[in-house]
Amino acid sequence: MRRSLLLLAVALLAPADRAAGEHPYADADPMENRKRAIMGWAASGAAAAPFVPGLLRDLADPDPDIRWRAEFALGRIGAAGVPRLVEALTSPDVEIRRAAAYVLGPIGPRANAAAPALRQSAADDDPAVRCWAAKSLGDIEPASPESVAVFATALRDEDPDVRRVAVTILARLGPAGKAAVPALIGLLKDPDAGIRWRTCIALRQSGPEAATAVPALVICLKDVDADVRSRAAQALGRIGPAAAPELVRALKDNDVRARRVAAELLGSLGGGAQTARKALEAAALSDADPAVRQAAADALRLIPE
Repeated sequence: MRRSLLLLAVALLAPADRAAGEHPYADADPMENRKRAIMGWAASGAAAAPFVPGLLRDLADPDPDIRWRAEFALGRIGAAGVPRLVEALTSPDVEIRRAAAYVLGPIGPRANAAAPALRQSAADDDPAVRCWAAKSLGDIEPASPESVAVFATALRDEDPDVRRVAVTILARLGPAGKAAVPALIGLLKDPDAGIRWRTCIALRQSGPEAATAVPALVICLKDVDADVRSRAAQALGRIGPAAAPELVRALKDNDVRARRVAAELLGSLGGGAQTARKALEAAALSDADPAVRQAAADALRLIPE
């Protein structure tokens, strides 16, 4: 404790003409003194908030020992450093903007004062800033209408990492992110299979609120990627009876896999798929594929007459 207080005192007594947040040891033996200063600020927690700008610069230092110490110190400073971090989001230095967007997230809801600035940063020219801003917003204030709108916009970002972050956050939100369902439907055509199956998960988590996605999800039953097909089926099952009409149409699809899964899903709906019985009876009797015929017969046993 005495050592950390001494280090903080040295920092606070640095020359008055030194730039705000600059290391008091900057003119001394470079490396070891910087490391000691950073750890001193970490031990001092919120009292070291004035030194956030210098610590943000340290996150881009080529020395990994400097970087991890800076990240540790910023974490210990926590919410007390939020005002400085918000200022840093508009720095002309892209490395500073990236670092500020990155550091805010782990502070969590205590950094809610930064949410408006993060929403602005989600439109930054730099894709890494956009990515970290969206991720941090998801950790701080994800469910507000303003934040959901930001995530919906991010689903159309040219950078796949930004799209991936946004769809992952929306999957966590579930029905609270229902305003983003139209944008999620568009993302089912993403060239990245990993993004497509994450989108299916987000729609699954929205449940019946994602009913408008049913036609697009039925198409995903024929996706070239097995994970996309599997998660599309899960999403349709979670959406429930609203999916039944499209699943009935899928019983006549040219793709045998889509027909089989459609029959299985209709069976899982039980009484919610009573209107599908006639189509299932036809499939059970006359489909060209034995697996589809069996799936349709099994479904009929699960649906009351």
